[in-house]
Formats: sequence, C-alpha cells, structure tokens
Amino acid sequence: MINLLRFWARWLFSVLTLVLLLTFMVRIFSPGNAETAYIFRAIQPIQPWLDQICAALVWPVGWALEKLEPFLPATWKAWFPISPAAAFFTNVSEWVLKIPGLAGTVAGKQMQAADYGALFPGVVDWRLLLALPVWGFAESLLLGLFIRMDAWTYRWGIRRRDAAFMKSLREPGHAGEAGLAQSSMLNPVNAEIGPVGGGDSQDFLTGLYSQSYLAYRLDREMQVARLNQGLLALLLIEIDDFQERVDTNGPAIGDLMLTSVAPATQVKPPQGEAISCRYGDHQFVVLLTEPTQQTAEQLAEWIRGQVAQIHVEEAFQPGLGVSIGVYTVRFTPENGSQELTPAAFIAKADAQKYIAQRKGKNQISAASLL
Repeated sequence: MINLLRFWARWLFSVLTLVLLLTFMVRIFSPGNAETAYIFRAIQPIQPWLDQICAALVWPVGWALEKLEPFLPATWKAWFPISPAAAFFTNVSEWVLKIPGLAGTVAGKQMQAADYGALFPGVVDWRLLLALPVWGFAESLLLGLFIRMDAWTYRWGIRRRDAAFMKSLREPGHAGEAGLAQSSMLNPVNAEIGPVGGGDSQDFLTGLYSQSYLAYRLDREMQVARLNQGLLALLLIEIDDFQERVDTNGPAIGDLMLTSVAPATQVKPPQGEAISCRYGDHQFVVLLTEPTQQTAEQLAEWIRGQVAQIHVEEAFQPGLGVSIGVYTVRFTPENGSQELTPAAFIAKADAQKYIAQRKGKNQISAASLL
C-alpha cells in the first residue's frame, strides 16, 4: 500500500512540475509570437484547467512574496512577481556577453543581433519559477514520510508474526509445544518470546532466539536502518573460561551456565527493541534497534553486573564473568555504513569482545561508526 502511494505521489508531482514549466514557457512567448502559435493552439482546450492548477500552486509563493516585499531591494521589486520577458533576457544576454572571448564568437554575435522583443513578447512569472523548488521540497518531505511509514509497518508486521506464531505454538498438539514448555521452565523470563518463521527460530535450551533467527532479523533491521538512517547496536557476549569449567566439571555445567546467563541478556532498552539470541556454543548476541551509543554501553554493563551475581553452583565460584563487545552504527551514506554486511557487523562486535578479553576479561569494550 505504501509503495503504491509513493508511486502515485511521484507521478502527481511530476505532472505538477510539467504544468508549471509549460505555463511558464507559454507566458514567456505569448500568443503574439508566430513561431510558437501552434503551441497555444494545442493547449487552448486545457488552458482554463492549467490556469486553475497554476493559481493553486503559486498561491503560497505569491503570499510569501507579498510578505517579503517591504524587505526586498528596489531593483528586485521591479522584477517580482512579474516582469517583461524581453527585458529579462536582454539583461541576461548582457551579463553573458561579459564573459571574456564570447562576444567575438558566432554565438556571441547572434546574441548581440537578437531581437528579444520579438522572440519573447510575453512575461516572466517569477511565482511559477519559485514554485518549482517549493513543491520539489514538498515532494521530498512526502516521500521521506512514506519511507518512515514503510519502516514502521515493517516492524509492526514483525511483531504481528511473532504473536501469531507464539499463539500457534500454544495450541494443543503442536509439534513445538514440548520444546516450548521445556524452554519456558528453564527460563521463565523468556516464556513470552515466540519464534518467527519456524521451529529453528528458537534455541530450546536457553529460550532465546536462535542464530538463524539472528541472521534473518539482523539483515531486515539493517535494511530498515538504511532507509531511515537509523541506529543499530550489537552486543556480543561470551562467557569467560567456559571451556575450562566444562572440562573440569562436566558437560552438564555448560548447559547450566548457558541457562543461567541467558535471562541476564534480556534487557529492556528505553526505546526500540532488544533481540536476544544464542550465538555459537557459549556466546550470546543482543541486537538493539534505535539505541544511542551510551545506552548500548550501559546495557552491556548492566548485563555484565547481572552475570557477576550468579552463584548457583560451587563450580561457578568465585562467580561467572562475561566479556562483551559493543558496536554501534548509524547507517548514513556519509560514513560508509551502507556497505556494511551483517557478517561484518557481527565481526566488528566480535573484535571488541576480544579487546575486552585481552584487557583481563569480565568487562566491556565498545566502538562505534556514527
């Protein structure tokens, strides 16, 4: 629907621009010019319509010129809003002929010999010329609004699909019912989250979204961010010393660490969304939409603090730690982010995670492209 409105808006503004230009040219030449008389004969049937449309289009410009008239220089007042076309083009030719070396050329001699009164017996309506950029700016605003609406409806559609799939999972006899119940018991905080697009969209151990869903959602959110020059942030979280603890205490400790840390990744940002996903073996990714860099770093620090408080097994002593890499991007043409791929985005956050680990683990490292 929005794409259809965008198409008709472009078409409408193109027609309005054509009407303004055609009327401007007609008024310059006027019916008295024999060489252009055929143009007037062709548009005579629609002349009343053109005049009415132009009157509506130039009204804002005419109103603005009336308000600005007391502040215009005397030389400008002689031209606005309407001036003789012959005098205007005569002045233009005089300025052009001042260009060094032009007067002696064939074009220069033709301009000197031209009879501008005969060529342009009409008038220059400055309201028509000024109306062109005014309505061009209005077109840009309207199309920008449509792009923003497209982004809003996309996100709204994602939420609807989330809710519909979750409802189908809860229906008796659904194939994913047992897995959903298991993940909800392991992680009650995440019981309201439902996958989108199929059973592989949820990690049933932690109850978070899966890596495949992250790939799908990250690609879509980056498309939306490119449309409205929005902000996205990735938090890449890795449990410190995960493999060493598993080697010492057995595989069951690995599952227990994952299900204990997963709820801490489910943050609620002040604006936008937070999509928490399991990534790889013992990592998590949190995708933040519409965050500020400060918000992303604060949420990462909050997650680190929550994980540090986990003490559910002796094997966790002296407590769990996580290293978190944060990377925030504003998608604008000026900073080169339009060429950023989802894989490269994740790699940027991963690089910050390695920096945090080299600094001693259980801390965050952040960077941005704004």
